[in-house]
Amino acid sequence: MTLNNKFLVATAVCFFMSGLPLAAAEAQEDEQTVVPVNAATKLIIYEQTGDVYGYVFGVPSVAAAPREFFTPAGEKYTVSLTGFYLKIKSYRDRGLASPVGGNIVAVKLDGLLGFPNGLWASSVASYKLGDKGVAGSALNALGSDSARGPYDGAYGTYLGDGDSEIVLGFSTARTDRSELLVVMSQINAKIEDLKKQLTDINNKTSGQSSGNAPYWLRPGCGDGSSCLN
Repeated sequence: MTLNNKFLVATAVCFFMSGLPLAAAEAQEDEQTVVPVNAATKLIIYEQTGDVYGYVFGVPSVAAAPREFFTPAGEKYTVSLTGFYLKIKSYRDRGLASPVGGNIVAVKLDGLLGFPNGLWASSVASYKLGDKGVAGSALNALGSDSARGPYDGAYGTYLGDGDSEIVLGFSTARTDRSELLVVMSQINAKIEDLKKQLTDINNKTSGQSSGNAPYWLRPGCGDGSSCLN
């Protein structure tokens, strides 16, 4: 199962009402391999304050110490690693006009071996809502920055005013064992075919007389400079 957009089964939304990890995300990780954030070299956090803005951080710097960024509305975000996951804490003044703060649209990892196009956040490990925060909107942080989320058709989350946070995970689909065996069988067949081709070439070469062999194969010719006729 791969996550190509922000939509997960609707029944899983109810798990957000208690702040527990999303059941669908847990089930999905059972079928996928969790990718630790520190395996990447760069991460991009997309946040919406009117327009959508991308905030870029080097993963080593985030691993060394929490990093911060501020939005045009004066919201403060703190980014850190927690195990294999990425934690984003936000603070928005409760006195600011609606809508509420904590508007994470998407997070992308770059610089991962085997993923030239990067890897988007695919699971919500946990979250904490601020004032007026909307539980189901946490799903909106999954998938790419161009995909609308399942809550209200919005791009980003509504984690709330005051203090809030969300912890996101990244994963990639595991190769099924049966699929892997098929691939290995195909590789082995190709290797056997190449070995046969090499054997045929060696047999043809050994059957040639020294005079008929290409100059680079004639005994004592070195680089062929004295064997061109």
